[in-house]
Amino acid sequence: MKFLLTLLLLIPSLSWGLTFKDGKQINSNSNMTSSDEYLIKKPGIIFIENKQLKNNLQKSKNIKKACLNENQIKLDNINLQVNKSLRGSSVGDEITDKISPLLKTYCNFLISEINQEINKSNEIKDELINFYIKLAKSNYLLDWDRDINDSDHAYNISISIVPIIFVYAQIKDFFDINESNNIEKMFTDIVKKNEYIFSPELVWEDSRYNNHAYYTNNVRMLVAIVLNNSKMFNQSISYFLTQMKFNETKSGLFKYESKRGECALHYNLHTLSPIMSTLWNLNLQGVDFTKVNLNNTQTIDDIISVMIDAYTNPMIVIKENKRLGYNQEGRDTCGQSDTIKLEELEGYKLYVPDDNVMWFAPYFSLTNNQEIKNKFTESPISKEYYYNGTSDSSLISYFAPFIYVDNKTGEEIKFLNEISLKLNETRYDYDIINFDQNNYEIEWTLEEVGNLDSKKIIAKDLLTFDSNIGSIIEFGDDEYLSKDIRTKFNYEFVDRIINISGNFEIEGFENKEILLQLLNSGEIFKGEKRLNDKKGIAHKIKVKIKKI
Repeated sequence: MKFLLTLLLLIPSLSWGLTFKDGKQINSNSNMTSSDEYLIKKPGIIFIENKQLKNNLQKSKNIKKACLNENQIKLDNINLQVNKSLRGSSVGDEITDKISPLLKTYCNFLISEINQEINKSNEIKDELINFYIKLAKSNYLLDWDRDINDSDHAYNISISIVPIIFVYAQIKDFFDINESNNIEKMFTDIVKKNEYIFSPELVWEDSRYNNHAYYTNNVRMLVAIVLNNSKMFNQSISYFLTQMKFNETKSGLFKYESKRGECALHYNLHTLSPIMSTLWNLNLQGVDFTKVNLNNTQTIDDIISVMIDAYTNPMIVIKENKRLGYNQEGRDTCGQSDTIKLEELEGYKLYVPDDNVMWFAPYFSLTNNQEIKNKFTESPISKEYYYNGTSDSSLISYFAPFIYVDNKTGEEIKFLNEISLKLNETRYDYDIINFDQNNYEIEWTLEEVGNLDSKKIIAKDLLTFDSNIGSIIEFGDDEYLSKDIRTKFNYEFVDRIINISGNFEIEGFENKEILLQLLNSGEIFKGEKRLNDKKGIAHKIKVKIKKI
């Protein structure tokens, strides 16, 4: 009787906000069942099965773009010593830098196998095996110290180690039983060490339900699948659903990110990566949450849609922040990058982030929602969609185009009017117009960020290409941007991308180096670059080249 009484008293606290039907716990707005019913149907499989990844790489037109660079540090040469002086984000940066060669190495292994380079594949295989044995033995991922109540610790460990878990899942069969046990114990110990972030006694509410906990819980779920740990798997699902419900807002933004003042937009977007990783990997296990109301009222379609709207119209974020009763003071932790611009809207300051938005790929691959894809493509947020070896490792950025494919065609997901001004990064191929001796119109515009009325054409010329090198043949208007400067620009067509480089001078702006990479959208190439005037006000310089 005592046991039954205790159980009855516990039920309300365990299931608040949920209802029951036929003995199964369900969400009142969906058919989500209780987490204790979920099974790991494909043990060890996260992100993509090894065979499928190989197939996707093999049929790609540009297989080596996943590896980016063959010249890299050997895994054997990575120094796995812990710097005890580091805390918070410095820990994550340190681990990311040290581990960065891992994905490249594994990518080169796959390519050597595809190309049947036996000696090379065996050599890389040994390198991978030795690295994981050394990693587990070193305690490198476990010996980092954390301060009391420091949610940054769990977050930074979690955001940096997903590639380590992914590659191990791909090569698990390479190890004998003792080696596997040691490596998997390391993963289990990491999960246990970071579970403090879920505790009300140890971490304040905001961190238990914001991006810190999403990233940490995502790692717990990945480890559970790799280790085939059903209990851990269900714990992660249960907590994920709780997180989503606690984050409900009127607008559809995330509550615990929308209270972060100047950084509210940045953190809302940042949170989508672990959420999409979670939804993607659950789907691989037969758990589909794409059609349910995750935060009581909204599906993932609704959430992605409002995030696109919020990037286009940041006032959505500001209004939500005010509605929640929070202010911006002391909430500028995202403004440390020179590329993140601080804008002022209606007297309210907000950072407009340049966060990678690679989370859209798994979203679209899961849902095939063409309407929202069109919305994403037409929004300025699409310019932040790219992949390389360091961006958004939570979604395995090197392999993203070969994991998150169009589920109708089985091919890479492409955004034909993608705009990206990042340097030294691999980009998608495009169906382009033929550059010959024909003439093209090149138009330069300048506008203050957040002020569409300020947009003005600052130069318009005629451009011609000969052997992929462009030159101005007739100069037009030249307000703010002088003819002399435009003459000295270099226009080059390389690898299906137009590069414009050189120094430029615009009245009211400091002299700057410029490099624009213009990507194709139909018969038009376009791109943009942000810059600040001498007063620190953010502007966009936009370039458009079209055939005439």
